[in-house]
Amino acid sequence: MRKNWGDDRSAIAVTPTESYVFQNTILKLASRSEVSLERKSFYSISFGPFEDSSIWPENQQSVILLPAVRNPGTPVEAVNISELEALSDLLGQLIGLPSGRISDSTVESATSVSRKLSHPLPLHANPAVEYNIGRLLEVAGVSGKEQDVRELIKKLLPDRLKKRVYTTENGNLIVRIGQGAEPSSIFIAHMDEIGYQVKTINPNGWISTVMRGGIIPNLFSWRPVVVHTARGPVQAAMTRPGNLDFGDITSNAFKKLGIKVGDSITAPKRYYKLFGNRISGRSLDNRLGCAVLLEAIHRIAPQANRSTHSVEFVFSVEEEIGLLGAKKLAAIKAPKRVYAVDTFVTSDSPLDEPLIAHAQLGNGPVLRALDESGLTSRNELIRVLELAKRRKIPIQTGVTAGGNDGAAFGFTDTVNIPIGFPLRYPHSAVETADLADARAAVDLIETLAQAELSGR
Repeated sequence: MRKNWGDDRSAIAVTPTESYVFQNTILKLASRSEVSLERKSFYSISFGPFEDSSIWPENQQSVILLPAVRNPGTPVEAVNISELEALSDLLGQLIGLPSGRISDSTVESATSVSRKLSHPLPLHANPAVEYNIGRLLEVAGVSGKEQDVRELIKKLLPDRLKKRVYTTENGNLIVRIGQGAEPSSIFIAHMDEIGYQVKTINPNGWISTVMRGGIIPNLFSWRPVVVHTARGPVQAAMTRPGNLDFGDITSNAFKKLGIKVGDSITAPKRYYKLFGNRISGRSLDNRLGCAVLLEAIHRIAPQANRSTHSVEFVFSVEEEIGLLGAKKLAAIKAPKRVYAVDTFVTSDSPLDEPLIAHAQLGNGPVLRALDESGLTSRNELIRVLELAKRRKIPIQTGVTAGGNDGAAFGFTDTVNIPIGFPLRYPHSAVETADLADARAAVDLIETLAQAELSGR
């Protein structure tokens, strides 16, 4: 039926005790239509939840038609559409229909896979976190390839601030608010996400990759992925860690996909609204932080021309591979304080022991007192907690793993005050957070920014 699909072929599977009359009828029709079938035996088939049994009591009246399946039992099971067409045609002939493959309008051709990954979410003038997080999350932005995220953030910024926005040479997006010559503080959230990058391309269509950021390979192996090329997204399956399979594709068709060394790879990205305030999706770390900064910017934008002090909001690049964007910034700026707005990896899940990093979802943002990148000033913790209490903003303190962009300023006199939102299952396809924490984080950042702009 087709070539270059390994050793798998469509099979007629029958028990050895049944009559071969029906079998032979199908084999003759298949031969006449030049359809390749392989005869195999099945002693029973799982039918119903309780036991193995025969579907039909009269064995001689039944055969089992099985198309070949690659990667069975995984989320990337693959079949060849031409085989399904052939089997459908065969069944049609058995009931008296004329021979002829079903039309392309009925079964999508394998060479015309849609590039549309999900329904696009509209841009909203309302800057609330819940309006923008889904749009930000579904844009790909693996470390070093954040340009699409950056352009979307520019569109979501207030018009009155467009002249106060600039992009650094390495890709950081910076928004200045206030009239001060240098910012008294910086609020920073990273745009990038973990993913893969194309490393080598074999002429037959097999690709090897390299990880970008802290990835647990088993979470991405045997899963669908998307390669982001200059011509648009291309869907594939990741088999063994880091290896991609594009299916039954010719070398010429593969070349037309336009995949190049250096192209980024992500899991398919979609925003999910769960019950209550809970949300889930790949790259909540740290698109939720970006959405929080965006709303805070909208709230304090009217003060852009009134304050003699200034603050900067920074959307940084390449945090996941070593805080590279923040390090470039720290080399040229030394504000009094830096507030890194990022996730707080929490043990608030059914399977984790609450011995460390136990910050409950829905109880407010978290001040990181300590993580693997540094210790936060006790005096600054108290100052922020008192401001939050005065504004009746729910807030937590905690100790967690990982680091944050603020640590890049550690060699200066800048005080790092990391602000996080509790996140379950980090760096997986089902990262989970609570919108109530994000809304409270906006309130907190607005309060802190107003204090900085007033010189407090």
